Amino acid sequence: MRPPPAERPEAPAPDPERAPVAAPPPPRDAAAALHALAALETSADGIGLSAPPAGAPALLGALKAELRGVVERALDDAEGAPPAAARDRAMAELERLGVRPAPEERLWGSLIDLRIERPAAHPELRVALVTLAVPCGEDSSLYVFERGPAGFRLALAHESDVSERTSEGNRLSYGFVPGRPDGRWALVVSSAESSCVSLWRTLTTRVLLRGTDPLRPRAAFTASRRFHLPAGHALDMTASGFTLRWTGDPSFLPWYPRWDSFAAHHVVDGDGVRRAPPLAADAESFLYAWLALEWAEAERWLCPAVPPSEGERWHRELRAALPGLGASPDIDACAGPDGKARARCEEVELVLARPGLTPARAITRVVLPEQGADRCVEDVGPRVQP
Repeated sequence: MRPPPAERPEAPAPDPERAPVAAPPPPRDAAAALHALAALETSADGIGLSAPPAGAPALLGALKAELRGVVERALDDAEGAPPAAARDRAMAELERLGVRPAPEERLWGSLIDLRIERPAAHPELRVALVTLAVPCGEDSSLYVFERGPAGFRLALAHESDVSERTSEGNRLSYGFVPGRPDGRWALVVSSAESSCVSLWRTLTTRVLLRGTDPLRPRAAFTASRRFHLPAGHALDMTASGFTLRWTGDPSFLPWYPRWDSFAAHHVVDGDGVRRAPPLAADAESFLYAWLALEWAEAERWLCPAVPPSEGERWHRELRAALPGLGASPDIDACAGPDGKARARCEEVELVLARPGLTPARAITRVVLPEQGADRCVEDVGPRVQP
């Protein structure tokens, strides 16, 4: 396996065709923001099929700012008490403001839930998870507060950018990377949007570090992956980083036959993040996981003797065959370049099923190195028929 390249944060490309939405005057408090959001148009034009209604991004931003302030005051008032006490104080203040949890209402900005947690490894921190309703799902925000001489203050915020998506919201999970030097911490957040019209989802995972502005944390890592319901995902923290696991019924994804075997392991090293082996638990899943990677990352799993240009061509051609691709693994010894049998070689036979064409067959030879570190792609070529 080749050494990993440095991964850099991804910045979203601006959309030149998106017309700016004029922001309404900011509401005076959370209740005013909720009333304004509830009055927004929620017809089909505003649910999942187009941009959110005019005014929704600004109103949601104002509501979230008010809720952050409520949580911060509750944390200061309940300093030294369990997180549940701070939540009770926050909910009491929201009650006085006329804001009550209404999970059954699918209106813009209805409060679904407020959680306040204390990370076991960081007793000086409190994490607030605020979940609001949007017409086709949930919009979750995460806030990290840190205790200092003046009380609890916002250290990092993770909020969805409603102006950059349809009116669908997101739901998230999180964890702190353990073992960071000098008491520093890194936050891993994984979020997937909900949708009104499609079972396809985009899961985005970020590693966030503190920046100069709590509302604009530094992203040490950003990666997105499309998946199809009912497949699901789980974020697990490890001793050196995190693992993203896929779960669900593979029958909905015939070209990814074993989603339950996919697990993306990442190591957080300082302020950098790299993908760690193994790519998958078996040869067939390894191949599909390799094809799911972009080439800049997939190149790492070429065997050392393979020219990168040749490996890139294999990767490009096999990716182009998806989803009409079936696999049949053969874990017996396979022939090496010299025609002799190899004791530690796995073959996966790919059937490229294209409508109207005679199925073409290709062999991707997935090799277990002698040291057993991880599989790597050694060769892709036509199967020699006996």
